[in-house]
Amino acid sequence: MFTTTRRKPTQQDWSVGSTVKVGFLNLKVVAKVPTPGDFKPDAYVLASSTTLYEFVPHNGLNKITADDARALIAVGQRIAAQQAAAAIAKASEQAAHTALVESLKVEVPHSRGEKVVQLRAAPLDSWSLS
Repeated sequence: MFTTTRRKPTQQDWSVGSTVKVGFLNLKVVAKVPTPGDFKPDAYVLASSTTLYEFVPHNGLNKITADDARALIAVGQRIAAQQAAAAIAKASEQAAHTALVESLKVEVPHSRGEKVVQLRAAPLDSWSLS
């Protein structure tokens, strides 16, 4: 009876500048290209001593030209800029909301000398009961 031992998958460092093994090729990672929205893993631009490749995990390795590599990197930079702008807008919105909540708070002295924070209400004369 044969007993097989399961090989442990090797973990590779896919950061820019590191060397990875794809099949039998040892390639240097030139760029990581995020691909949001297409439900695929991020793409990588890889280089051997003479050739450039585009690699998408589970989709394969494709030989590309220098112009294709520049276009992929430009797309990645554009996507990164959009994500950064969205994150800044969201942080600004959250800061404005926090400032609004803080402006509504008022400290009210308690009978035991403790301070209790309550939210300010609008004056009764500004309420419309009709």
